[in-house]
Amino acid sequence: MRMLKFMENKESILDVAFVDVGLYFDIVRFLGNHKDKISGDELTTLHIVSGAYLLKEDVKRKVILDALDIIARYEGAQQAVSVSDFDPDDRALIESALANPAPDDPTARAIAERIKEAMGRYWRQAEKQGRAPTELILVRPKTALDDVACRLFLQAIADTLGHKLTIVWVDDLPREPAQPVE
Repeated sequence: MRMLKFMENKESILDVAFVDVGLYFDIVRFLGNHKDKISGDELTTLHIVSGAYLLKEDVKRKVILDALDIIARYEGAQQAVSVSDFDPDDRALIESALANPAPDDPTARAIAERIKEAMGRYWRQAEKQGRAPTELILVRPKTALDDVACRLFLQAIADTLGHKLTIVWVDDLPREPAQPVE
């Protein structure tokens, strides 16, 4: 909801932003879990953002986006639900979890986590661009679980924007950053 307000109000697209309580608590929780694994620069970025919340100061929007990227990078590597708890290609099991979601169902939790992760990446990209992307490059889902979660994510975005998205499917995205050509 916060992102939708950001998108509606063009005056809010400034170089600075206020750190909200949700991000502050995300950082505190993240540091409790990952403080020993992150670099000094990453730790400094997270302390700047959390300190800005405590002091009620605005910070550069890029610093907030960097903090969100740090959290996503480390927490994306950790999966709360293991796909070894169920078969990620059992479409009947996945459809059953969608029809009757239960908080302790590992299949329903895995679907929800994948959608939440995709939404987070999408809205971070929207904040960077200053608009909601309508064209996406996505890795083709490799399991039924990923296919269902991706389909639900794309439908939610299309419903929010009020129109269809243009999707370019790729088999895999490069892991290395592009190197300049001389």
